[in-house]
Amino acid sequence: MGIVLKRYPPVASDLPRSAVAAARKSKQPIDDCLKDVAQYLGARYLFPVNSGRTALYLILKASLAPGSKVILPGYTCYTVAAAVVKAGMVPVLSDSDPADLGYDLDALRKTLRQHPDVRAIVVCHLFGIAVNLNEIRKLAGTEILIIDDAAQGYGLKNGDRFLGLGGHAGFFSFGRGKNLSLVGGGLLATNNDFLGEKITALCETELSPAASTRKEWFMALAYNPATHPVWFNILSRLPGVTLGVSRFNPEFEVAEASAFKVRLLREVYRLAEKENEKRLQVAKKYQGLLEGNVRVSIPRSRIDGNPGTLRFPVLVKDPGQREKILREGVGRGWGLSAMYPTALNGIPQLPQPADDKLTGAEMIARSIITLPTHRFLQTANGPSRLVEKIAGLF
Repeated sequence: MGIVLKRYPPVASDLPRSAVAAARKSKQPIDDCLKDVAQYLGARYLFPVNSGRTALYLILKASLAPGSKVILPGYTCYTVAAAVVKAGMVPVLSDSDPADLGYDLDALRKTLRQHPDVRAIVVCHLFGIAVNLNEIRKLAGTEILIIDDAAQGYGLKNGDRFLGLGGHAGFFSFGRGKNLSLVGGGLLATNNDFLGEKITALCETELSPAASTRKEWFMALAYNPATHPVWFNILSRLPGVTLGVSRFNPEFEVAEASAFKVRLLREVYRLAEKENEKRLQVAKKYQGLLEGNVRVSIPRSRIDGNPGTLRFPVLVKDPGQREKILREGVGRGWGLSAMYPTALNGIPQLPQPADDKLTGAEMIARSIITLPTHRFLQTANGPSRLVEKIAGLF
């Protein structure tokens, strides 16, 4: 295979040095920064925090009694389950649909019947694939809290409304591998006055203060160079460096976002729109190249038909072929990823098993490969030639 000189990250957004410098110098009041972002998103209440999982934790703690049942999709990020456990709630797993990576609606209907005392449902738009919240709302009725998890969908819309604003409350994540990266941080959003007031009160007692630090500024400045394929190749080989590892850890810090992070968000909050448009072009190119390949299936939104844009997920039917593709793609440094290694019922520490088998979720976990769509696979004229080479692996 030869010497790899470039290694593409699975995800890389753009964080311009000029924006980092402006945020560091800025003295703009935090409330003014949030007003601009809130107006853009169409949210009455915004709460900047240190991570998306902190945002989910706060929503649950502010809304539900301890020990309340919360439905989660069988296949999603482990940190979602960790936030539910940390909040003192009981996770109830319901099967996922390989067609769009959201809930299997028949399974969700059954889960709701089996657990009439459920108090909340977390809806995840994995890889930016918009899930149909209206169908879930019909099943849930008016008494169950709908939490719109747009950790992987900042800047994407369902019709004229941003993902994250379709439930009673929602949240975004700005970690290294998200649509918009601040190299950490999260944002809780709601248009519900009752929840807004409850969360405001909870933040005063629950959130640890966060001071802006030189480390934050340095990490933000280093993000773009660190995700460049040449430097990423070097950094990913350093001893002790683990990138993109999914862990179930309910012992995470609950803190507010620093003033620097909020001011940085104010500088870049619109960037994801154009980034997402370019990612969609790459995703559509993959889709066209893989359409008709009987050995794979491509999850896509039931709302707009779009595939994943943060990453492009492909489900490979044959396990042996999947391992071969991953081995070759990773070996060439092309940014392929196997994602979460198991469905949530495969986490030994998770206290609440599913009532039924998570057939769809387990199928996704053993067959998924995600392909990169980020700026290093884009040119001024559209997707780069590397997109064709990656699709050729299948």
